[in-house]
Amino acid sequence: LLPEAERQRVLQAWNDATVDFPRDVCVHERFARQASLTPDAPAVTYGPVTLSYRQLDERSNQLAWHLRSLGVGPEVLVGLCVERSPDLIVGMLAVLKAGGAYLPLDASHPAERLAFMLQDARVSVLLVHEHKRQQLPAFSGATVCIDTEADALGRLSTAPLPRTSGPENLAYVIFTSGSTGRPKGSAILHRGILALAFDPLLHPFDASDRVAQASNASFDPSTFEIWGALLHGAHLVGITANPAHSPQEFAAQVRDTRVSVMFVTTAVLHLLARQVPGAFTGLKTLVFGGEAADPLALREVLQHGPPQRLVNGYGPTECTVFSSFHLVDAPPALGFPVPIGGPLTNGPLYLLDGRLQPVPIGVPGELYVSGERLGRGYFNRPELTARIYLPNPFSSVPGARLYKTGDLARFLPDGRIEYLGRADHQVKVRGYRVELGEIEEALRLHPAIKDASVIAREAGGDRRLAAYLVPHDAIPDVSELRAWLRERLPEHMVPASFTPLAALPLTVNGKVDRRALPNPEPARGDALSYVPPQTPTEVALCRLWASLLDVERVGLHDNFFHLGGHSLLATQLVSRIRAELGAELALRVLFTGPTVAEMAQHLGTLVPDDGPRAVPPLVRAPRDGALPLSYSQERLYRFFLRAPTSSAYNIPIGFRIRGPVRVEALRGALQALLERHESMRVKFSEEDGQLVQRVTPAGEFPWRFEDLRGQPDAEAAAWRHILADAATPFDLTKDPLVRASLLCVKDDEHLLMICVHHISADGWSMGVIARELGALYSARVQGRASDLAPLVVQYPDYAAWQRTWLTGTELSRRLSYWQQSLAGAPTELQLPTDRPRPPVRTFNGTHREVHLGRDRSDALHALCRRENVTPFMAMLSAFGVVLARRSGQEEVVIGSPIANRLLPELEPLIGMFVNGLCLRVNLRGSPGFRTLLQRVREETLGAYAHQEVPVDQIVVSLGVELPVNRSPVFQVMFVLQNAPEAPFELPGLTVTPVEVNRGSVTYELALSFTEMAGGFSGVLEFNTDLFDTRTAEGIRADFLRVLDAVLANPDLPVGLDAQVS
Repeated sequence: LLPEAERQRVLQAWNDATVDFPRDVCVHERFARQASLTPDAPAVTYGPVTLSYRQLDERSNQLAWHLRSLGVGPEVLVGLCVERSPDLIVGMLAVLKAGGAYLPLDASHPAERLAFMLQDARVSVLLVHEHKRQQLPAFSGATVCIDTEADALGRLSTAPLPRTSGPENLAYVIFTSGSTGRPKGSAILHRGILALAFDPLLHPFDASDRVAQASNASFDPSTFEIWGALLHGAHLVGITANPAHSPQEFAAQVRDTRVSVMFVTTAVLHLLARQVPGAFTGLKTLVFGGEAADPLALREVLQHGPPQRLVNGYGPTECTVFSSFHLVDAPPALGFPVPIGGPLTNGPLYLLDGRLQPVPIGVPGELYVSGERLGRGYFNRPELTARIYLPNPFSSVPGARLYKTGDLARFLPDGRIEYLGRADHQVKVRGYRVELGEIEEALRLHPAIKDASVIAREAGGDRRLAAYLVPHDAIPDVSELRAWLRERLPEHMVPASFTPLAALPLTVNGKVDRRALPNPEPARGDALSYVPPQTPTEVALCRLWASLLDVERVGLHDNFFHLGGHSLLATQLVSRIRAELGAELALRVLFTGPTVAEMAQHLGTLVPDDGPRAVPPLVRAPRDGALPLSYSQERLYRFFLRAPTSSAYNIPIGFRIRGPVRVEALRGALQALLERHESMRVKFSEEDGQLVQRVTPAGEFPWRFEDLRGQPDAEAAAWRHILADAATPFDLTKDPLVRASLLCVKDDEHLLMICVHHISADGWSMGVIARELGALYSARVQGRASDLAPLVVQYPDYAAWQRTWLTGTELSRRLSYWQQSLAGAPTELQLPTDRPRPPVRTFNGTHREVHLGRDRSDALHALCRRENVTPFMAMLSAFGVVLARRSGQEEVVIGSPIANRLLPELEPLIGMFVNGLCLRVNLRGSPGFRTLLQRVREETLGAYAHQEVPVDQIVVSLGVELPVNRSPVFQVMFVLQNAPEAPFELPGLTVTPVEVNRGSVTYELALSFTEMAGGFSGVLEFNTDLFDTRTAEGIRADFLRVLDAVLANPDLPVGLDAQVS
């Protein structure tokens, strides 16, 4: 339960925006009042045609009388298919004055879809332009051609009609995509339009405004444009230029028409921010919305002559266009989502859990909308309406309802709302709301398709639809599939790619596992095979296409649009060709000749094509003072403060070197390695209550060379030294945090031991050390400079970057996944021990080898291919079965390390980047192993997607408190080594790694594997203060027995009550 103060804040204090508006009249009545006040003021202008308020009022009255004679009245829908022109506005007003409601129709939509809409909405009258009439499906009702019948309509009465409708009657219905495969119509009332038009938070309309009318009538923001202007005496101005075809022309028209208020989709805003960032100079208010905004695009707009008010508007069609607003009055922070803000007036917003209870601030919940703008529901769909429009338990108003948006969001501490994505399978593509189920249903109707799934993928900053098909037999031709879909769906709902699959991956619940769908295949037609580019121009175009469309390979005959291109991407392509090839390509060329071969014919000789490079997000931090610690460094430094004499986090690596070692060259190589990597020469301290690190100049590398050939047993003496050195703690308040010993045990045979503290390096770093040390030694022996590339950034830069990025609301937002994933999971593994647990955590341990062998490893790979999982997931599942059965717990949490090098700049660094994933293995319900695999797969993929969250912060957020003798959340690790390994090669020498077993382990149990030529091999580490060797060998035997059983029968039950043998 929320504390009362927080509950009051989220339910009331942040929902207190109310304002009076004319709630007792209809839209057309408010317009008539305005027309009587300013009859001669311009009302509507499209191109050269302008109608005054008097003319608009009289013409709409004349048409309304005619519609009334055709039976139009309250709750009667009139189909409206009219070009954006004064006739469109006349038609809308006339329908309302007749008492009816309008249904905007887009003639470019498939005839089948339009026919369904007309039938579902029970349309009895069509109001059209004559040239649109031929594009519409057959219609048996009355049809009025507003343009060709203008003379006859002009002879009708201009007197106002008697009132037949009220503010609770329908005003319009707009159809959006539906999850069942059928579009659904949102029924909007007069009251909702008035509440929107008189809300001052989006824009305080007045008679001085010139409002742009740029949206299609079937796109609900047109409501904001049209009625926001006409109910306030403002001037509605049509914008005819298409920003996707010509951003420059669009910007020029905005400037030339002197509009002061405008709406654009977020996709168009992004396009103009790239192409013409000053397009909105002079506007009073620019409202944008439709999908998440790019902070960089908003910065571009703000820096190039911004509008007076830049507003991010959010809202579902079902709630009359907009429900929330966020005023972008300062450049938004990069790397953070742009909030959707707070509620508009008269429309409280709630973030609720599955029990319709408010969620705490910062915790994700589903967004519900209430208030005056709520529509009636879905036209002719009472069951769906009842599921989505719910009684409002927080309102004292009789009949008050909530609209369930299906959007996930969370409250920021200041009350603004941050959008987190969809809770269902509805997405927005270029501003259009799309139900993926509708596309899937259309695909399943194709005679060659047995099943289908559609997802939205982000690629190159653009969202595209990807279809996955299970064919009955032969795979249908892509072009034929596209034609099939275009007959049934609007263009924005036709997927960019089509990938055939033998079967759709399923979750444990039998639902399609969308996260398991592979990367989409480029959608080439079967008729054209890949033809490589030949000329320099063709090569350059293929490179640009591949980059923009995010595909690996582009051929001469590939079609830009079949590969996922659309008009916005086409504009970007034209811009890139202009910038990189110095050629001006008309956009029409791409539409008329959409292949590389055709485009190349229009471009002449290639000019230098080195384009600008993106600035990396990670940059060097100033070195003029102390720098913060990364989260991983902080954890290890706090451990050091508690146990300064512990060597538990020492990482020793050893090598046997045979041959004539150049000792000074090796020492010089180690010195250069220290100078190259700041992570090994930092000092840690506490300053003003903050843990900090300071980079120090590279002093002399801590080095010891000893010739032991005179010892009775040189090898034993060397190992005594190595083990003693590995057990010697580092002082983290001093530098450096690395040391090395070279011990001569025979003529031309040495043991090299390098020891580094974990705070300065991780497992990946060992490969970096080996690779770079070999390169530095080779350069010294050969008397040349090293060819290692300079490092762009250093580990302290990463630490500062991480602390700037993963903090505050950003960290809280990312932690929410782990809080949900681990909710209710056990925090302790109750494995029986062979002796009482020591009062404090210890690290004494040893290991036993585990080998799967070639046959077992091959069988494991075969199972993984069939089940679409990885060997890591399969072995983790088997290990989880062993731990669950030995502990008697149906759920266990196992830790696993992950490299966590999220940026390419971090890959060549020595540093502590590794993070721990908390992986939940759930055996509830006694699942078969195949089912368990899918559970673990889903869990693992979710963890990978949130790997950047430091495990220490997860522990803190969960509030886990365990005794000091146990590790929190997980006490057992599973590892499949996959970090890039570099052999340590020294010229003229033979180098082999040697294991430095220092009798220390980090966790109570840890099973780790590496795939070798002979199969998977690894070790089972165990804490010897808890487990006997016999117990560890029993765990190893159990693991192999379980693995053999499930490889033989993947459906074998593996719950606690099942017999696994």
